[in-house]
Amino acid sequence: IPGWFRWFINNSNIGAAYRDHERQEALLKNSNLDWTIVRPTGLTNSKKPQTIQETFGKTPKPGLTISRQSVAEYMVKIVNNEELIGKAVSISSRS
Repeated sequence: IPGWFRWFINNSNIGAAYRDHERQEALLKNSNLDWTIVRPTGLTNSKKPQTIQETFGKTPKPGLTISRQSVAEYMVKIVNNEELIGKAVSISSRS
């Protein structure tokens, strides 16, 4: 994430939500469940079709936004994808 946004997270109340996400993910990772964590970047209300970029770790660098519609379509598409079990993926719109 951009440095200015990291500063915002660390110096505002939004940081509590990010820490809560981290705790939730730790619970999943330490469970016996089959899980996939999907981390969308900034959500938009765009209805325009988008190409989705998957980021594992920091590669490739994610874009800043993705539409809610694209997130929903992605999640429906991957629901039975066993290759993603036990992985965390960030998704964004490919520019």
